[in-house]
This record gives sequence, structure tokens and C-alpha cells, in this order.
Amino acid sequence: MHGNKQAYKAAYERALAGKSTRSVLDVLTWPFEDNYSRQSREEGARDGAAARLAQTQGAAQASSAPPAQH
Repeated sequence: MHGNKQAYKAAYERALAGKSTRSVLDVLTWPFEDNYSRQSREEGARDGAAARLAQTQGAAQASSAPPAQH
């Protein structure tokens, strides 16, 4: 289970940073990866990309919103 969490976290962080979700090391070790780690990595990439999109959209909405009047 520990490897699955690492795979998820690594993919999430890479996707959140806007980088490719597959590093060179991942490509080289892919044939030896178990199914659960692969699923965790794919989920991390998906969730990280969704979080990055939400951050981008939130920043765009904040910059286009009219200033608050007191």
C-alpha cells in the first residue's frame, strides 16, 4: 500500500505543477509496475490536473471580479 500512496502523491504533485505525469524513470519501470500502483498513479494524475484547473479557474475568476465596495 505504501508504494501506491507514493505513486499517487508523485503523480498528483507533477500534475499540479503542470508537468508530465510520467517521468523518464516511470517510463523505464512501467513494465514492472503492479496494477494497483498504476491505478494510483493514474488517479493522482487525474486529481492533480483537476486541482490545477480549479486553481487556474479560481484565479481567473478572482482577477475578473469587480472590486468589493465598502
